[in-house]
Amino acid sequence: MKVVILAAGFGNRLRPLTDNAAKPSLPFFDRSLISHLIHQISSFGMEDFAVNLHYKPETLLSKVHSETPENIKYRFFFEKSILGTGGALYPMRDYLSNGPFMIVNGDIVIDIDLSKLLDFHESHGDPVTMVLHRPSYHLGFPGVGFDKDLCITRFPFENGRLGESDDYGTFCGISVCDSRVFRLSPSQGVKSLTQDLFMDILMSGNRIRAFPLDGYWNDLGTPRRYLSAHRDILGGLKGNKGSYWDRYSGNKNNFIGRNCHCDENINLGSGVVLGDNVTVQGSGIITDTVIWPGLRVEFSGSEVSEAIVFDHHKIFRVTDE
Repeated sequence: MKVVILAAGFGNRLRPLTDNAAKPSLPFFDRSLISHLIHQISSFGMEDFAVNLHYKPETLLSKVHSETPENIKYRFFFEKSILGTGGALYPMRDYLSNGPFMIVNGDIVIDIDLSKLLDFHESHGDPVTMVLHRPSYHLGFPGVGFDKDLCITRFPFENGRLGESDDYGTFCGISVCDSRVFRLSPSQGVKSLTQDLFMDILMSGNRIRAFPLDGYWNDLGTPRRYLSAHRDILGGLKGNKGSYWDRYSGNKNNFIGRNCHCDENINLGSGVVLGDNVTVQGSGIITDTVIWPGLRVEFSGSEVSEAIVFDHHKIFRVTDE
């Protein structure tokens, strides 16, 4: 099965971290977000990827080329202007015409058994399956409704109600589609995946199925959520033995990358992530903080907490959001 990673967006809510880089190219522990997605998805046997590009495309190209396994095939589709999450698929139409394909947002961290998702999609015969996260809906995120037969009945926007809902979940940014979606929603141009393409499919009389997820999902849309995702992974994902993310937990709630050095008067508390080749000089206490790879930083007796160090002289404190 082919996989589309949506990576063209500006990442405005994540600024200033995205001032000079596309959001999926940002570091997350020891590699970029997009590299984690490719490694995680390819572990389920999917090795053919398409990535749409627009904002800071060179930052994504370099990460994909340098951080993905050799067996992975990938194609890039550059958008001169943003086409939206649905419109991005149409330049790929010929590439996606030979069977079902998966669509994944490039800015998510998720713990999911993709083999169960693919089996479910194959079993029901409808053109689309959406992954919906029930816990996030109960935390106040927008909800997509579905009935007892796992058919989508409501989207969280005007005119999105199509029937009575028995349960709700937040759309995770993962879906599986059959190539017939292009016939059911033929118009090209700027399109939303849910408000345009998926609504066209439902209005044509076809069904979209829900795949409810109760495990871990995080949309890294803001600096606070970016930092909280590191903290969640460090603490271990409860009830998910054998998770892709296990390698990043269990070391006193810290992650220290390769070739890192901290001066003896630097005290690392819990929740600290140092990317590869980080040097921390001076003195101070650091807790709940991410320092990006390759940085040399110096503290002078200060306490740094709930922060992201993303340049040699730039510290973003999530309390400033």
